Amino acid sequence: ALPAGALYIRRPADEELLRNLKLRHPCYVIGPHQIGKSSLRSRTQVALSASGVRCATVDLQSLGVNAISQSEWFEALSYEIGDRLGCGEAVLTYLHERGHGTPVQRWMGCLREVILSAVPEDLVVFIDELQATEHLRFPPDDFLGAIRALYNGRTDAPDLARLTFCLIG
Repeated sequence: ALPAGALYIRRPADEELLRNLKLRHPCYVIGPHQIGKSSLRSRTQVALSASGVRCATVDLQSLGVNAISQSEWFEALSYEIGDRLGCGEAVLTYLHERGHGTPVQRWMGCLREVILSAVPEDLVVFIDELQATEHLRFPPDDFLGAIRALYNGRTDAPDLARLTFCLIG
């Protein structure tokens, strides 16, 4: 991403992404390397934060892909989101106490019971380097399906309406 103060040319995507995330619409930014996706994310995050929306960004490459189980990956993802929001220790406690359930159930439960409880504002989670899921030892279907399930769950669980994902890769 370009550093603050660097020359940046605003594009229609800047306004579109910001508008849709403020409306709590899940978004995705897909494109080739080196076209400004990270700069777009960074500037959008600054604008969202200035309007009272909390944000957390996780670079999936930082979680690792080699010899990592699905359970370890979802735990790492949970911790990274929680750590960015100041509740990383609470996430670890939750995951330690909840040894039962599938990795997806534990991740979704952690988002609802720990992270959304700790963050009263609207929350946008940016998942960067989405293409890293191609190299996991397990299919990314559970991860993407969980995001869809969280979105669909908004009708039954109003707290989920405050959680929005933006996938970038």
